[in-house]
Amino acid sequence: MAEDKRWDVIIIGSGFGGAMTALKLAQAGRRVVILERGQWVDREQAWDTRQILLDRTYKSLTPFENKRQMIYPDEAVGGSSIFYGAVALRMREADFEMNSRFPQKGYVDWPLSYTDLAPYYDQAEHLLGVAGTKGADPTEPPRAGSFPQAAPAYTEPVRRLCTAAETLGLRPFPLPLAIHFGDDPAREACIQCAKCERFPCKICAKNDVVTTVLPEAIRHGVTVLHNTMALELVYRNNLVHGVKCYDSELQDTFTISAKLFVVGCGSISTTRLLIQSGLANVDPNGKLLGRYLMRHCASLVAGTFPEQPNPDQRLTKQMGIADFYYGREKRFPKGHWGMIQGMQVPPAEYIAAEMSHGWGALKANQADYQLHLHCLAEDLPRFRNHITLNPHKKDFYGLPIAQVHHRYTWRDRFARWALSRQAAKILRQAGARRIARYPIRNFAYLMGGCRMAHHPEDGVLDPYCRFFNVPNLFVVDSSFMPTATGVNPSLTIAANALRVGDYIINEWEQLMKDREPFISPIPFSRYR
Repeated sequence: MAEDKRWDVIIIGSGFGGAMTALKLAQAGRRVVILERGQWVDREQAWDTRQILLDRTYKSLTPFENKRQMIYPDEAVGGSSIFYGAVALRMREADFEMNSRFPQKGYVDWPLSYTDLAPYYDQAEHLLGVAGTKGADPTEPPRAGSFPQAAPAYTEPVRRLCTAAETLGLRPFPLPLAIHFGDDPAREACIQCAKCERFPCKICAKNDVVTTVLPEAIRHGVTVLHNTMALELVYRNNLVHGVKCYDSELQDTFTISAKLFVVGCGSISTTRLLIQSGLANVDPNGKLLGRYLMRHCASLVAGTFPEQPNPDQRLTKQMGIADFYYGREKRFPKGHWGMIQGMQVPPAEYIAAEMSHGWGALKANQADYQLHLHCLAEDLPRFRNHITLNPHKKDFYGLPIAQVHHRYTWRDRFARWALSRQAAKILRQAGARRIARYPIRNFAYLMGGCRMAHHPEDGVLDPYCRFFNVPNLFVVDSSFMPTATGVNPSLTIAANALRVGDYIINEWEQLMKDREPFISPIPFSRYR
């Protein structure tokens, strides 16, 4: 069965960027379809460690390569919001001024300010139901009102860490979390278990976009085509005319067309798609496509205690410490360091399986005796950190896989070391007998690759995330970010996508000038 359908906008990717943009456009009456290569999450098996972390139920068919190692991310409807730890922090005002803080060749300030993004942070926090405490974070930027939810009380292991931090003269604060803690009686509240980070939420208490945003977008007419891989954009004469797709359920290819296109697949997948589609040849900004890739310079600091500090396996990703965000005067390294956050201890069977991949002396049988802290140092943007395609290695769909070329600067590594040193002090003060530090080498926070700028000589996207010289193509995932900052990027991605959605709505007539609508057949059975 098939039905001809006229689409105004095709959005590729259903994560924070794609879902937020879809909601804005659908509320304005635009006909929107989302293409998502992942499947809908099965909530019944959401907390099964073997299924999620070891057997990898949601493992992608499209890996990327880093230092000859093939990395397979998870994918699902909802994107990274399904698997993230729900931390929803705003960037600080100074984060928008990279070139002013580090005046070096290649650095650029954001082409917008915190003031421009602040109202969209408000909107994103309400859509995601963020719980927090206004004014508790000593580096918190100005905000118009309180959080949608009050932060819950700390669990016992978190109270222990907070007391230790305060004894050392620090000012710990409740991390803003996109989790439902009980204000809505129609929903099941968070039970503060230890399976939030890396796992989907079985009871839908984590406010991922499938729980909060996509249902409203679908109510306004958005169509979600799951298990649909975007193979290539149909690009010619400085416009995108369609998307070549592969239907994993029907095992067939089709092309879908629209007037306007929004890409939100994540830094690596978005860059791969745009390069594969020939957009690296666009002048003058195409040469920057894939450049300035960033990933937080992060570490895990593990403290081993003589007794079990968290016997009930409660939530520990509740506490943030921003006292070192801007560094320390007369202390090395100069400039911003970043943030320390509480971190959930992974399940013992996962630690055991990951031993050969860099966990070192972190023993599975010690997991119940540990508390972890997560240090996020800013990764400074570098032209040499980039993404290319490997024509000799193909994915399941026969497409070249992406290759990541990335190295941290000496300043990034020293900032990570400085934060790890402070985290170790907190754990010792809390009673840990042994401390171990591990650099985190995963790709949880990827940013850049399609950075925005005032001018095409400096970036791939304009200040509203439209591809320079391709007027009907926008990018709304983390690849738009000119800098990595020292906070989790999810809330900034969501806020910026809402901003881009408003821009598209307000400029619709101009964007659609001299364009005819397209008609595309898609399988009716795929509608949801």
